[in-house]
Amino acid sequence: MNLKGRNYPEIERELAKTEPQILIELLDSKSIKIGDSAAGLLRGSQAHRLLISSILEKRITTKFGKIRAKYILFSTGRRYPEALKAYLVFLNDRNDEIAHNALLALVFWGDKRVIPSIKERVKAIKSAEDAKEFERACDALEKSEPTSFNSHFKDDSGIWK
Repeated sequence: MNLKGRNYPEIERELAKTEPQILIELLDSKSIKIGDSAAGLLRGSQAHRLLISSILEKRITTKFGKIRAKYILFSTGRRYPEALKAYLVFLNDRNDEIAHNALLALVFWGDKRVIPSIKERVKAIKSAEDAKEFERACDALEKSEPTSFNSHFKDDSGIWK
């Protein structure tokens, strides 16, 4: 399957015929069009448990692949209890941006048992500004006030309840 040089609709038509496991592998694609198209198709699929398994087994290896995977998972809210472990994998990623990206989901998940993991991870954060975000996440979890972490996020569809 050669998708180089094709536009989004052509890529999406071709990828729509692809098995979910291959789409998950394509999340790591260097091509923004291919990786984003795979993510869009996975978001509308029923392959979320397969995605979670791939995250837990650390088969998604690139920064953009992990961000795409988190985006897909975030759209499911708390529907899959095993997703909490996937967010913790992202929290413990060596890349601070990936770890930071997991915070919103962890805060809105509302499980206070993750606070020690966040506090441990903050010790390795390179930026003082980013470290404050991790501390704000812990504070929001301790107070059970997720909107104090991000007042702009609205759970209109109720997927985080």
